[in-house]
Amino acid sequence: MSNFTMTGIWDAMKLPGIALAATMLGFATMAREAGFTLMMTMASTAGIWGLPGQVAMVGLWAGGASIALIFIAVSMANMRMLLMMISASDIMNVRQLKLPLWKHLMLFHMMAVTGWVQVGYMAPKFSAKELLEYYQGFAVTIFSMALGGTLVGYYVADIISNEILRIFIYVTPLYLVLLSLSARQTGNRIAVISGGIFAALLYPYYGNQSLFFAGVAGGLTSFAIMQWLDRGAKNNGGK
Repeated sequence: MSNFTMTGIWDAMKLPGIALAATMLGFATMAREAGFTLMMTMASTAGIWGLPGQVAMVGLWAGGASIALIFIAVSMANMRMLLMMISASDIMNVRQLKLPLWKHLMLFHMMAVTGWVQVGYMAPKFSAKELLEYYQGFAVTIFSMALGGTLVGYYVADIISNEILRIFIYVTPLYLVLLSLSARQTGNRIAVISGGIFAALLYPYYGNQSLFFAGVAGGLTSFAIMQWLDRGAKNNGGK
């Protein structure tokens, strides 16, 4: 095991892994309340590996939706991961490393938003090969910690009320927001801040759909501001 893999494991065992384990602890509480067995709950974390898709599945299952509808809803909720996997693959230059197909599939199945953010954050520090080794350690560790959080969460409801445990679901989103705000790229910080403002303004009118509209509006706002700043910088540089 390389030093870069060990560094990834160590980094994952800190706040990223703890936050994800706590989030899955909260999810397991919801799943059990909806009538999921332990095996179903663990399989949803291992197989879907995306909180929006997992929550959608639990909600639809509890409402008596058909398997086909649940499958479509979960697929749509996790569609965002496709772009993240393509982006991470390019950052780590996976094509040139010529990984076997099974390893490629396993590594990117374990791609979470936390892992994607971490890869982007660490990319300037490592070569493509070193970054892949780092990601391997990081991804496997947070995946394992999330499974552990799911297991604990399924049984901890016997001693802690569900209302308290559900709060844990918001740990990872909060962590990702704080991490994005500390990003070195100004555009990322603008997108997060403006997206949060739009979400607060649009929620009274669009409810849960406001998250999608706020994300688009925040991204467009960030793009427009960065273009305006770039043009200003070029104009000043030309004088």
